[in-house]
Amino acid sequence: MCGIVGIWSRNRSIDSSAFKRMGDLIVHRGPDHQGIYIDSRFNIGLLNQRLSIMDLNECSNQPVVSKNGRYVMVFNGEIYNYREIRRYLETRGIIFNTEGDSEVLVEIFAHEGKRCLERLNGMFGFAVFDKLNGELFVARDRLGIKPLYYYNSNGLFAFTSDLKAFSECDLVPKVIRHQSIVDFLFYEVIPQPFTIFNNVFKLLPGHCISVDAAGATSIEKYWEIDLHAEKFSESNDLKDQFREILHKSVQRRIQSDAKVGVFLSGGMDSSAIISQMGPDYPAYTIGFKHATNTLDVSRSKLLARKFGLQHNIRIIDIDQLDSFISFIDILDEPISITSMIPLVANYSIAKEDGVRVILSGDGADEILGGYRDFHELARIQSLNGMLRKIAVPGLRFSKTLLSQFRSTSRPGKFRDLYINPWIKLLSMEEDYMRHQYYSSTRDEEMLETMLGRKCGVPVDGVIRDIYKDAQFNLDLLLAGQTLSPLVNRNLAKIDKTSMANSVEARVPFLDHELVEFTFRLPDVYRVRKKILKDSMENILPEEIIHDRKRGFNLPLQSWIHKDILPNIDNYLDDEILNRLGLFPKGAIDSLVSVVRDPRRNHGKMLWNVMVLSRWLRGNNWSVL
Repeated sequence: MCGIVGIWSRNRSIDSSAFKRMGDLIVHRGPDHQGIYIDSRFNIGLLNQRLSIMDLNECSNQPVVSKNGRYVMVFNGEIYNYREIRRYLETRGIIFNTEGDSEVLVEIFAHEGKRCLERLNGMFGFAVFDKLNGELFVARDRLGIKPLYYYNSNGLFAFTSDLKAFSECDLVPKVIRHQSIVDFLFYEVIPQPFTIFNNVFKLLPGHCISVDAAGATSIEKYWEIDLHAEKFSESNDLKDQFREILHKSVQRRIQSDAKVGVFLSGGMDSSAIISQMGPDYPAYTIGFKHATNTLDVSRSKLLARKFGLQHNIRIIDIDQLDSFISFIDILDEPISITSMIPLVANYSIAKEDGVRVILSGDGADEILGGYRDFHELARIQSLNGMLRKIAVPGLRFSKTLLSQFRSTSRPGKFRDLYINPWIKLLSMEEDYMRHQYYSSTRDEEMLETMLGRKCGVPVDGVIRDIYKDAQFNLDLLLAGQTLSPLVNRNLAKIDKTSMANSVEARVPFLDHELVEFTFRLPDVYRVRKKILKDSMENILPEEIIHDRKRGFNLPLQSWIHKDILPNIDNYLDDEILNRLGLFPKGAIDSLVSVVRDPRRNHGKMLWNVMVLSRWLRGNNWSVL
């Protein structure tokens, strides 16, 4: 696991001291070694910040050069099947000097070029420079587990696994993209392919970029979820096949020369992972004071005993808030997902324990239809337009009846969490619009009030393109969720919280072989993760298998009213928000006043603005 940076310039030579400073800004991603390669003939530089996981020997430091001397590579991530690839290359006469995956990756690229991507099972962002002809090749893994950003303008191509590195690159303008701020306030993240900055983009999952010696670039998709794959027939064997693939995925991901641990929530996904690991691994559980519908710590204790794990538990409260606010300074772009708070705590505890690799259950809900709302959205999507229109007036009448209730009351919660979103969803014409709205804060009314203009629902281009010219079905819904919100939200948050603590997060449910298998399952097996539950019969306790879906539900509204609002000046910087030139005068004050009203439920929007304010204060940026 590493942080990587690269710069190719048509007109300017690479400043080695500035290049080094770029690496220093992302040293948390790789504190063990900094390696730099600069080729003055082609004005290109490559940098690697190494976090030693496989083959701890310094011989595996990067950049790494191929045996024939032609290719130089920097690599972030893990190739889980590198031993299989190594054996294949050894039959072709390649002799290896190290025991890690970096040397294998550069040699398979030297042997097969970009076709080698078809062989790789892993999470990665990597770049290979061809010293012979001056070409650069950059690729990101199939599911977007590891980040990769790029800038391509004015005779400069630059890439990095962390936008912080660009803060020390004068060649890359750090101009705030206003639409990205709007997107962030609505989605809690900035949806790919965009970033917080103009002309800086996220390379999409399953894509690669080729840059020739003249600077001409081409982007190519090398993998996608096959929505037309032939479906399996219903069979009892499917649960055994699923469990076998999951077991293989977990076993691949516990390979490490550094200490390995696992997150254990007590829910279905993490429980299934630990059942396939073996005993004696350290497991980490977070609990919450004053939270509702969250996971029960006692269940994680039961599972840890059953599978022989070393169990570590921490109960957190609002005192964790300040730690999270400080953590925002490390973020390379704003993310306001509240479940990052327990993740920051969990990775910090693991780091203190000397753990460098953590297994996490992310991705199971997206590929297996685990969220209850998936199926509510699917029912809405399947209604014809006339039925949707008939339902809206009745819902609006119900909203009027419930308008006097506080957001903290049961009727008020029902109004805010269900009736309001249903009205909006049923009123939309396009399937992709309903899907992207479902994945948002669902508070465009307050967003438009803050901006002083109509903006509608910001477009998530990845979801829109997946739905293009396709008739709605469950595969479409889950593919959209897997390739957009999962990447934008869950994978981004685990990458940033883990790497901030110099810990590598691995996600067994996103092995591409497992993902491809699940998209061939009949729909019945992906109704609330039926295939996973069936595969865990007689392995996990019944109460784990049949429990309703729970999550990390922090008491955000309570925190806002009891701690944040009384100290709001500590959390909002009006001056820096005004510098954006995005909000009309008094807009932020109006938001605060609205949130103080317990009958209104706009606390999440205030939280988003708080995160934005802190991020702007701690980062290098400008406006046009």
